Amino acid sequence: MYSVMAGESGRQTAVKMWISDILSGQFVKGDKDTPSYVAVRDRKVSRVNIIATVVSEPELGILPITFIVDDGSGRISCRSFEQKEYPFTLGDIVLVIGRIREFGELYIAPEIVKKIDSIKWVELRRQELKKNADMRRVGPQSDEKVLVEEEAIGKPNTSQNIVSLIRELDTGNGVDIEEIIARLGADAARAVDYLLQDGEVFEVSPGKLKVLD
Repeated sequence: MYSVMAGESGRQTAVKMWISDILSGQFVKGDKDTPSYVAVRDRKVSRVNIIATVVSEPELGILPITFIVDDGSGRISCRSFEQKEYPFTLGDIVLVIGRIREFGELYIAPEIVKKIDSIKWVELRRQELKKNADMRRVGPQSDEKVLVEEEAIGKPNTSQNIVSLIRELDTGNGVDIEEIIARLGADAARAVDYLLQDGEVFEVSPGKLKVLD
């Protein structure tokens, strides 16, 4: 068993998607002012948030440290050029958040890797992605930018407070978002959005949050 890998948080939203969608996209290399991204349908995706099974473990000590994950729709490599340790072994399910890169093939440069102990998060992710696909079939998305830059949250420790509060109040069915906002103030609403985007918490039912443990 390895320890959790901590990475520097990026400024673009980590988009939840299937690996097959990443691999089918067109990679566009950025410059000093614009991040690289993959064009997936009408979206420009720089960072992704995926849940998948580890099908190839990294060889520690060899750079880049590489492992392969599979979410049932496809496989993609994750490559880190820093010596880091990982929280998984072969066959584990992991949440990976990272940036899309290309060198011979598309791969993910992981920023966050978390082992998932409960299969329920896999089913929840499938439901989320199916819902998103259904919404795209209904009609076009709004003109809102896909690469949303994160703004400063009012209180530096708001996110940590939310996670701690959910763990404290959750009796098994999740915690109402409104109760979190009522206890921690209006700043918590934006922080909840960021936590959902980065996979720190999940909406197990409309308006109810659980921590990914």
